Amino acid sequence: MATRVGGWRAWRGLMLFWGMGTLLLAAGFGWLQWSSPVVEKPRGRLHEPAAAEALPARHETASAAEPTVSKRPGQTTPGPIAAPDPALLEPARTADGGLPRIAADGRIPGQVYAGGFTPTPGRPRIAVILVGFGLNGAADEEAVSSLPSGISLAVSPYAAGEPAALGNARKAGHELLLSIPLEPQGFPLNDPGAHALLSTASPKENHANLVWALGRSAGYAGTTGALGPGLYGERFSQLGEPMSMVATELAARGLFYVDARIEPHGALPAVWSRATDKVIDNPPSRAGIEASLAELERIATDRGAAVGLVSVITPVALDRLKAWSRGLGERGFELAPASAVMRAPPEARPANSRE
Repeated sequence: MATRVGGWRAWRGLMLFWGMGTLLLAAGFGWLQWSSPVVEKPRGRLHEPAAAEALPARHETASAAEPTVSKRPGQTTPGPIAAPDPALLEPARTADGGLPRIAADGRIPGQVYAGGFTPTPGRPRIAVILVGFGLNGAADEEAVSSLPSGISLAVSPYAAGEPAALGNARKAGHELLLSIPLEPQGFPLNDPGAHALLSTASPKENHANLVWALGRSAGYAGTTGALGPGLYGERFSQLGEPMSMVATELAARGLFYVDARIEPHGALPAVWSRATDKVIDNPPSRAGIEASLAELERIATDRGAAVGLVSVITPVALDRLKAWSRGLGERGFELAPASAVMRAPPEARPANSRE
């Protein structure tokens, strides 16, 4: 009997020994599994390498979140301006001209079609833009033949087709801009036309009218919101998001923008631009024009540059501009095309820039 009890005790001790060992091994294995990192196995073609996952879609990110900032406009080569280049036009041309674009080699309309200008250090620059070019054949011809090449010409989008005057202007070295019809103060009494960008229109409608205007001509370096007397686009230009759409579109096409508003306002995003300092023919009399030109010189002296608009091409405006420009260099100023006085968009300026 004692032998059987002793055997049972020995057998029970052996079972307890192996049981405790098994528990300890299981616990150790569980701890290792818990403390080790989990590594998922590749799942065939659905799983991409980690390096590929880390690469962002750069072209999509830039177009969706970051506005395109084009190069500095302008050029230093004097003389005739190049005729419209197919490489700077979208393949799907409009019936009237073609939509401008940045060429595959990086050239932009704001440089290729800019008037030649080599600045003299220390000399203030004055840019003068005549608005409504292309609407009056006799006035267009007189402006091209009698004015110095440093004066820029803004083509109306409502001018019929591609007048020969545009080609003559380029040959004479005049920089061309395109006027974009924007809703002005006093609308609808002040009417910018059937294709104007309006505060009451949808984004789709405004974009369509912008594209219509840009496609009305070809071979222009920049744009402006000035369309004619009393048509300066003030009401639309003060709209944040709609005007940002215009600025981003212009920058993506390599164009600059001259804001026709006189009062102080914030700079536009993305696009090279500058505000107007003076409407020269307001009032349109001989004395009024002479006073405005003298004021432009004072502004240029204080700020280093100034921009003046002539809202309609008239004989008295042409006569006063010719007389004023003849002595401009002797008075210490330089007549510059609009492209030569543009300012970089805020996001492209140095942190310590005063622009």
